[in-house]
Amino acid sequence: MTTSTAATPVRPRRDGRLGWWRSPNRREEVLTGWLFVLPAVLGFVLFMYLNFRGVQLSFTDWSWISRKPPEFVGLNNYALILRPDSDFFKGLVRTLIYVMFVPVSISIAFSIALLANQAVKGQTFFRVVCYLPAITGAGVLVIVWTYLFSVDGPVNFVLRGVGIDPPRWTTVTEWKQVALLLLIAWGAAPGMIISLAGLQAIPKDYYDAAKVDGAGSWRTLINITIPLMTPTLFFQLVLGVIGAWQTFDIIYFWATPGTGLQDANLWTASVQIYQYAFAQNRPGLGAAAAIVLGLVILVFTTLNFIAQRRWVTYDIA
Repeated sequence: MTTSTAATPVRPRRDGRLGWWRSPNRREEVLTGWLFVLPAVLGFVLFMYLNFRGVQLSFTDWSWISRKPPEFVGLNNYALILRPDSDFFKGLVRTLIYVMFVPVSISIAFSIALLANQAVKGQTFFRVVCYLPAITGAGVLVIVWTYLFSVDGPVNFVLRGVGIDPPRWTTVTEWKQVALLLLIAWGAAPGMIISLAGLQAIPKDYYDAAKVDGAGSWRTLINITIPLMTPTLFFQLVLGVIGAWQTFDIIYFWATPGTGLQDANLWTASVQIYQYAFAQNRPGLGAAAAIVLGLVILVFTTLNFIAQRRWVTYDIA
């Protein structure tokens, strides 16, 4: 009589958490993966550390050149910058003007993209010209703008030519603000590239169907182009609002000491943070202001994501 024995299943060998080290192929794969991930990990760790140090610094009174250790002052820095008469609070209100101007900038970029999307002669040249502000430094833009709006500049020359007494663009705060908004509007042209990409991503089938149904250009724009562009417009809105709250370089070159156009009444929140931390040598106050600005940006970004459910569509029924 023969007896049969059941084969005993072979269990996989457990080498522990470092078992991959014994396999040359597996070891090379894991080490290569960590090598590629390492810069991002180090950047994230550094980012978190600097944020932690910033929060810690915001509760202290200290000077860059002081040999004394930071003195803990609790919420005193926050109380100073959040008073309605504080320079930072006024800077937040001024910055809100640029935030409210973001939809106008997006509308300008979208309108230019509609023109650039047409199959016309010179289309490439037109796109390059519209993108020039994106590759031009803020300092150069301000120099050009200062020349254009100077007393004897081209803008005033044209205004005098049509019988209009030109305003004092570079000496009166209100007109300086208008000139800045015009500069930002011109700088919105590079957003045309994003809008153009969104327009070209819309399937042509929608337009062919609308043409068969006899829809004109206006109805096609309202019922097809704009609804399908809302995800792209929402993307631009989020980035635009964040960027507007962080407006710094244009204002710094236009209205800070040493520029010849100094005007503290135009300083945004970011410029005021710089003034606190470096010009006034009060890094604790600057850190507190930076944290408050970061929270404001977080609130506005969250509101944008909540509101996008009402107007952003990802398809046409």
